[in-house]
Amino acid sequence: MYKDKPVKPVRYIDRDSRMNYMSAQYDNGNLVEDEECEVEHGLTTIQACEVVGVEIPRFCCHERLAIAGNCRMCLVEVEGGPPKPVASCAMPVAEGTVIHTDTPKVKKAREGVLEFLLINHPLDCPICDQGARPWELSHCETIDVLDAVGSAIRVDYRGSEVMRILPRLSEEVNEEWISDKTRFAYDGLKVQRLDRPV
Repeated sequence: MYKDKPVKPVRYIDRDSRMNYMSAQYDNGNLVEDEECEVEHGLTTIQACEVVGVEIPRFCCHERLAIAGNCRMCLVEVEGGPPKPVASCAMPVAEGTVIHTDTPKVKKAREGVLEFLLINHPLDCPICDQGARPWELSHCETIDVLDAVGSAIRVDYRGSEVMRILPRLSEEVNEEWISDKTRFAYDGLKVQRLDRPV
């Protein structure tokens, strides 16, 4: 899985110049990489893996939110640690930590989490269809004219129909948030509204 990504040791030094070491072992059944990396003191395991170029799936982890560890999608196996996989978003990296991100045990745990989340989810879900199949959409970066701030937004559309409006990162204006009014304003563009009494 990670064979195509060359992983190089990186050095990030914080203000106090204290270092933690993480020996990253990425395996897909077999050992692919065994690199000892230096990462900034105080990083969580998921952040340290991002620094060295390994993406760990997550649902609830975001840099602007408090660490919750609720989704359990970011599970990793720690050598010499607990027998069960641990949430990498809540575990700080310590010196000499050896992390396995793609073992059969980790895969099984992630599959169990997904199965639990989708257990009551119908196969013909109308909400998923409202998600508009994002891989088929075109995008246009613009600003929101409905609020006085002029929030940075991205409009996703198919043909001439607006399917959804999402926030764009703009630290100076709206960071990466938009109002509900903005998010759902496109619904007013639809012509399915009543225009005469029933």
